[in-house]
Amino acid sequence: MLRRDLSLGVLAAAAGSAYFRQSEAQTCTPPCYSTIAQESAAGVTPTNTQYLPGDVRRYGAVMNGSTDDAAAWKSLALVMAQGVDGYAPPLASMIKSQVTISVPGSSPISFFGYGCTIKTTGAISALEVTGGGSLGRLSVYGLTHDNTTDGLASFGFLGYNCNHCNFIDCNIIIPSTIHSSGSYSGVCFQTNSGAYGFWNSVVRLMTRQASGSSTYYAPFGVLLSGACNATWIRDCTLTSVSYGVGMYNTSTSAIANAVVIDGCAFEGCVNGILVYGGEQSGSSVTLSGLRVTNNRAESLTAGFMLYDYLGAESANPTFLAGNFIESTALPYLSQNNGGLEVSVNSFDPPYQTVLRNVTGVSTTGTAANNVRGSVTISGTATSAIVTFPTKETDTNFFITLGARTASGVPAVGALRASYSSPATTGFTIDIEAAPGGTASVTVNWLLTR
Repeated sequence: MLRRDLSLGVLAAAAGSAYFRQSEAQTCTPPCYSTIAQESAAGVTPTNTQYLPGDVRRYGAVMNGSTDDAAAWKSLALVMAQGVDGYAPPLASMIKSQVTISVPGSSPISFFGYGCTIKTTGAISALEVTGGGSLGRLSVYGLTHDNTTDGLASFGFLGYNCNHCNFIDCNIIIPSTIHSSGSYSGVCFQTNSGAYGFWNSVVRLMTRQASGSSTYYAPFGVLLSGACNATWIRDCTLTSVSYGVGMYNTSTSAIANAVVIDGCAFEGCVNGILVYGGEQSGSSVTLSGLRVTNNRAESLTAGFMLYDYLGAESANPTFLAGNFIESTALPYLSQNNGGLEVSVNSFDPPYQTVLRNVTGVSTTGTAANNVRGSVTISGTATSAIVTFPTKETDTNFFITLGARTASGVPAVGALRASYSSPATTGFTIDIEAAPGGTASVTVNWLLTR
């Protein structure tokens, strides 16, 4: 063999070896996506470059619903902290240890997970987010948390000391045969910092059981723990929970203020909304700027709104308007409070709050057992006795009266009514003058506490 032929043979062999090494290093079917600067900055090496940066499968997620994908999600979280949007396909993913996304303080990012179901085991959240700022934010779209594996999850989605964090179109699957953990909520915002907890939102969240069982209701649909101020909770469907929305103070943080709860449906819950200040002295807990509007509450076994262990409202009181409340035992209940007055009549004029099939209206710690009724007073009579269908607990109730003509032309004064002799069994309605002759008046009464 000539020297020239030998050299060519060596070069060809070397080229073949290089090609083999390159093929061996190639781990995806083209197109393949190179490592980006944000991945390098996060110290993350993609394991499957067939997927675009930000796709959880790029970092090793198997997405079969049983293999632990936590490591892949944690790698994705590191990349998202560098300002990259995240994505998960419409498949199931198992997570067995906590995944936390630190939201950049100066850039908005999003996570798109429509159809993706996260299953968890142990006392973790499906996803925890923290951080954010006046310019930075995270919006999470379409994720589902399935808590039916063991029911031990602490929360579905947790925003801890975060600003501008939004959970949109997310779903919560609540166990039907095992108990959720005692603190569980579908979405929880927590803060113990004066610099965080602002401008977060929950939009179109749905909580549900596969088959309804009140024995295994989860504690909360949405929970605001601490001063999570200016939080918006909108257009949510909250069912299979003890409390649709909970607002709590903590031992170190005030109760959330300037909260808006709008357009939500509460059905198949124990209570709709709980505002609780019992983690601090009741006299020091001030509620300000709560707006509860355009919600629907149906078949709640306890009440729509419960105020517990609060001090006086600020000059910016609770505003209630346009709420539809049906078949609910106790629409409004205030108990253990130091001077709090719930102004349920401060309605926006174009709207009204509708109470249907309720047994009583109370803003105190004592339930009202009667709502309304009417009596007709005729001829020479000047009074009528009202007997309650259900006996009241005590006589600390208020009666509102309204008189109208029933027949004929009643005498002057017959349409001016008052009440006397309140008792647990009823009271007496008096009119200033007898209707006279064949005339009569009907007096409608409304009982509140």
